[in-house]
Formats: sequence, structure tokens, C-alpha cells
Amino acid sequence: MFLDNKNPKISVLLTIYNNQATIEKCLNSIINQDMDEFELICIDDGSRDRSLDILLIFAEKYDNISVHIQEEHLGIAKTRNNLLNMASGQFVVFIDAKDWYPAKDILSTLYKNAQKKK
Repeated sequence: MFLDNKNPKISVLLTIYNNQATIEKCLNSIINQDMDEFELICIDDGSRDRSLDILLIFAEKYDNISVHIQEEHLGIAKTRNNLLNMASGQFVVFIDAKDWYPAKDILSTLYKNAQKKK
């Protein structure tokens, strides 16, 4: 379904900490974007609920999702810095696990505007 993501246009960076109630809606809103050339890099920041289980199910299904685990809860700032070091996209976007994209063209619109404005 997805293109080879060795050189993705966008790296979507997602931190997760005890978000089992919202993570599926968030992930589905990302996966269902009209743009395929993106990678989704997720870090579970020491969740104690089913968040990691849900992430792993999605990662098994989609080859552009990678899941990383931090056993110890480090907080959003350190976790986002860790994500930035893993990103290989031309552009980077953060999303929180409690949020979701309200339309299917969010990533393609962001990408087009970022290219235009350099």
C-alpha cells in the first residue's frame, strides 16, 4: 500500500504515553491520509495501559510505521528530541496521540505549502 519510505517526504512523529482511549483514532487519521510518501515514527514513553499493544498492531499492518519503546517515562520534550533524531523525511510534523487529522489531505497540504515556502 505504501511507497518505499527510504526517502519519505514527511516524517510524522508521535509520542505516546497512556493514550489507549485515543490512539486508534489518531493512527487511523494518519494512515488514511491521501499522501503515501510518509513515515510514522512512534515512541511509547513508558505507557502502563494498552497503548503499546495498539501501536504494535498498527505497525504490523503498515510498513511505514516504526515503534520504539522507552521503558522509563522521559516526558514529551526528551521523547520528541529522540524522535527528531530518527526522522528521515524532507519535512517533520509532530502530532499528539490525543489528536487526529480532521481531513484526509492534511499531510499533502502541509507538504505542498512547505515546498512552496521553502
